[in-house]
Amino acid sequence: MTKSNIRESGPRRSRVAWLCHGVDARHLSVLYPSLHELTDEALESYFETNSNSATPAVLSSVNVRSLSPATTELHSIILPVTSQWMKRRIGTRRRGECQDLVQKGVDLARQMDCDVVALGQYTSIVTHNGRGIESHGMAVTTGNSYAAALTIQAIDRALLERSLHTNRQTLAIVGAAGNIGRAFAEILACRFGRTILLGSGKLDSEDRLRDIAADLDRTEVANSVKLIEDADVVLVATNSVTAPLNASHFKPNAIVCDVSVPANLHPETAARRPDLEILTGGIVRLPFGEELNIPGFPLPTGYTFGCMAEGILLSFEQSRDSTFTGLLTADNVWRIEQLAARHGLQLAEPSICSLSSLAKETAIHASE
Repeated sequence: MTKSNIRESGPRRSRVAWLCHGVDARHLSVLYPSLHELTDEALESYFETNSNSATPAVLSSVNVRSLSPATTELHSIILPVTSQWMKRRIGTRRRGECQDLVQKGVDLARQMDCDVVALGQYTSIVTHNGRGIESHGMAVTTGNSYAAALTIQAIDRALLERSLHTNRQTLAIVGAAGNIGRAFAEILACRFGRTILLGSGKLDSEDRLRDIAADLDRTEVANSVKLIEDADVVLVATNSVTAPLNASHFKPNAIVCDVSVPANLHPETAARRPDLEILTGGIVRLPFGEELNIPGFPLPTGYTFGCMAEGILLSFEQSRDSTFTGLLTADNVWRIEQLAARHGLQLAEPSICSLSSLAKETAIHASE
């Protein structure tokens, strides 16, 4: 990490904002007790109708400490819309509405004198991995680098616990044409005996997959999810709002890591396939176990997601590094992993990283 980008940490307290939105209308209703009696359909209609006047709001403000002398003030800012709302606008070429709302959240962070803004969930996707916003001089991060590092650590741990060697295993990456999936392919394919790349089915997806595979050994492109049945390890990194993968798609005893938002595994997969080891990846334990006080947050006290943690790490460093937006790179995955070790953030325990232990999905963004 270059000194021009990272200043030495000291006792000065910096400020970081984490931008998020509702996973779905029921999740978002946590903020509005008067709406709890509405059906899911009515809730979705309510938030859709009122989206034009949606205003970002501060959910919580807490101090988070590093093992170094650094401390940062973490401010969680929610955009009162859902994943479906974001996805619909991407699909109908109304991305500008999403970008405008995210920009309001960034503007609020600047008004709060934040130094770093971490883009959670779809806020990264709709802003072209953070490149489509005015940062007002703040550092902006998509969180993808640390989320990816944590995911790889979780897979490595699962393989180690089974005494399995990666060079004898088959890896399948679903969503490999996207920003996150492509980086996983570039980092992991050289370690596995065989790697299968699957895309979204979009017109240009297969061409992008073939370009990726051409540069990687022992890598092939699949045009059917049927080939997932060949994989010992399945890494899912898409931005679909449906759950297209279910219990029938996986090899017996496979390790499945779903890093998508929303989650792409059918909710009943874990119950129907107890032989599978299903991980979320991207979950980190804070060194001092702070309570984040975020309504509806799906993790236990002292834990957070990689996208938020990346912003916290850069804030600890008082960084103005602008390279944590745009395309995810293997170098940045390594760099942020080193920062995490320095400040005492660690991959969460297996019981926390297990998908079946969570009430909600992860917050890594499987960006375009």
